[in-house]
Amino acid sequence: MPAYGIEIIVNRQLADGLTMPVFITDTVGNLLFYNTPAEDTLSERFEETGEMPVDMWPAILKPVDKFANLCHQRICHVPIRQCGIGTR
Repeated sequence: MPAYGIEIIVNRQLADGLTMPVFITDTVGNLLFYNTPAEDTLSERFEETGEMPVDMWPAILKPVDKFANLCHQRICHVPIRQCGIGTR
């Protein structure tokens, strides 16, 4: 595993404690980590797949509607601003 900044390490620890699926990507879109609830979405354990390049993981994650029909919507990356104590 490559060395990452403290932000990625802390976000990964946070994701491990959440019950909702969390996918952590770098600025390019490469998948760096996903938590246990996200494993149900991908039907793959992170320990088995590891990190994935941006062109590989969207092909595995196929969005479907409640009737299991494939959705033809684009997956969007939403930037999240990380704030520390005392920042605005």
